[in-house]
Amino acid sequence: MPGQLVGIRMAVTNLEAMAEFYRRVLDADLAKVDTGAFSFYRGRIGTLRVQMFPKEVVGITGEQNLHQLLFVVADVEGCRQLALKLGGTPEGELVEEDGRLTCCIRDPDGNTVELANGP
Repeated sequence: MPGQLVGIRMAVTNLEAMAEFYRRVLDADLAKVDTGAFSFYRGRIGTLRVQMFPKEVVGITGEQNLHQLLFVVADVEGCRQLALKLGGTPEGELVEEDGRLTCCIRDPDGNTVELANGP
């Protein structure tokens, strides 16, 4: 089974403007969440899960990717090993929670990509 993009977490500079842009341009269904320490948006663009965080909250700078792609794959561990063989680097370990296995890697350009066995 090929990988399938199911979600994106976006580190953004201007949270309100980005939420409004995606709402208007792509008919995103986004709800604002206030954690007390900061606010972020979550929702969907079509079937794609979307979260938008202020980049300073998640420590992202212009030198790194501003989006992290999440791909659902049949074999997380196998895909991780293949990615490492093809020039990727690990970003933490495999994590299993509630029957869901995930890991994060960096592609050869240094962009983080999350792999999971379910959405």
